[in-house]
Amino acid sequence: PAGERAVKIATMVAELPPRIDGIGDYAARISRELARTDQVAVYANDVHPHDPMPGVSVVPSFRYDPAASVRAVADRVAADPPDWFLLQYNPFAYGRRGFNPHLVAMARRIARVPGVRLGLMVHERHVPAHTPRFFVMHLWQRPQFLALADTARLVLFSTDVWMDDLRRRLPRTPMRLAAIGSAVPDVGMGRDEARARLGIPEGAVALGFFGTAHISKSLGHVAAAAKAVRAAGRDVRVLHVGPKADALRDALGDIPLIADGALPPDEVSRRFAAMDLQLCPFVDGVATRRSSMMTGLQHGIATVGTRGFFTGETLLRHDGEAMLLAEVDDADGFAGHAATLAADDSLRARIGAAGRALYDAEFAYPVLAQRLRRDLVDAAGER
Repeated sequence: PAGERAVKIATMVAELPPRIDGIGDYAARISRELARTDQVAVYANDVHPHDPMPGVSVVPSFRYDPAASVRAVADRVAADPPDWFLLQYNPFAYGRRGFNPHLVAMARRIARVPGVRLGLMVHERHVPAHTPRFFVMHLWQRPQFLALADTARLVLFSTDVWMDDLRRRLPRTPMRLAAIGSAVPDVGMGRDEARARLGIPEGAVALGFFGTAHISKSLGHVAAAAKAVRAAGRDVRVLHVGPKADALRDALGDIPLIADGALPPDEVSRRFAAMDLQLCPFVDGVATRRSSMMTGLQHGIATVGTRGFFTGETLLRHDGEAMLLAEVDDADGFAGHAATLAADDSLRARIGAAGRALYDAEFAYPVLAQRLRRDLVDAAGER
């Protein structure tokens, strides 16, 4: 912003594009936006090549194995101190089974460098202790997360539902929501052209499903939605964009499926242009950390999602306006929302337009970068 001095920001992330990694994509996009006004460096692994990032200095510094290599980052930071050092955190990004004691040591060293403030951007805290295997990993992942949070001057969360738990433990540490935007550009292809190139018949309802078909999503909800639309007398197609479509194909039975695997970002946008609805049946609810859901909002596609643990107030207050949500275990309610939108063109257009407006106002990367910068400036004066 005019009149303010540039902020010197460094961030650390395990992967960068072209590697397929949601956290790396976020770090690259937010860094490019911040670099429009500030001095930005990214500390990345020194194994994989990265796409060019104009205006951003990329510093290859560490690798996954050996885990102790992250200690070198602290030496580099001490030699060229930024105002803020932001650690993009998912425990599995830095150590086997999410364990790397050197990461905590690195963070503490950086926090002691004069003039440097440590920020923690939490994409994942730790695994839940739901299974024997997860319980064992939880024993070290949770203390590791809490040690990093205790060291940080600012903690940012990709979903707001994690904040309450940490606020009870660290009441004096500033905490903010930092949502994840879409990883896909909107290429602006028209609906008719997009559908014609995929062979979707005129009058058919295209139900979109974006992302890997695995246990984080209730594939039965997708099948229930498609069957409900067909039961209402409509021709229906499920358009899957992403890998591992076999499980979805099994769930759909004789419902026609269009699935061509993982696709380049521009082609993902063209597939979204062909959709009538986006289905987001996350088993733990839609959330501000789900870039796949954000892509539908970005493209103005009416979204049917699930309401669960991760669905914080930021999204709940837009239920019925910018999206329609059903409880995570309510397949009939989910299918009913899909059938309602499929049958009502004006409602579908209204929900889609409201979703796009919400995305542009709250979740587009220029907005996210401005908000992050403001949070950094504000937190520098707190505590």
